[in-house]
Amino acid sequence: MNNKFFLLLVIFYSSNSFSQEPSNTFPEGKPLGFVIPEGYDNVTIPFDVYNNLIVIDVLLNRSLPLKFVLDTGVRSTVLTEKTLTDLLNLTYARKITIRGAGGMKLVDAFVVNDVTMNIGRIEGNGHAVLVL
Repeated sequence: MNNKFFLLLVIFYSSNSFSQEPSNTFPEGKPLGFVIPEGYDNVTIPFDVYNNLIVIDVLLNRSLPLKFVLDTGVRSTVLTEKTLTDLLNLTYARKITIRGAGGMKLVDAFVVNDVTMNIGRIEGNGHAVLVL
């Protein structure tokens, strides 16, 4: 079942917890995190609902269109397919070990820094992404 709805984004929180250098701006002078463009007070983001999951379109590094599950309970963006970062030739900053579902199994993940994500008119700069 594919229902089309629109979500009014009031606040979009972005954590930069895996970044190497704490800063308020991206190297090109753009602000870190998600930003609503100048001239807009709010932004409407289309989304689909699949099995009670909210799915949004995201453009990764301005070139790779993906579908993401919007999960307000996670701290970092997670990609489950390493091949996606390989397509973009992204560099892994380091390898970390995280606990999997239920906290029992340990899983290796790679950290990619300074990722750009576009969600409709919203642009997010300087994100850290975990790649499984």
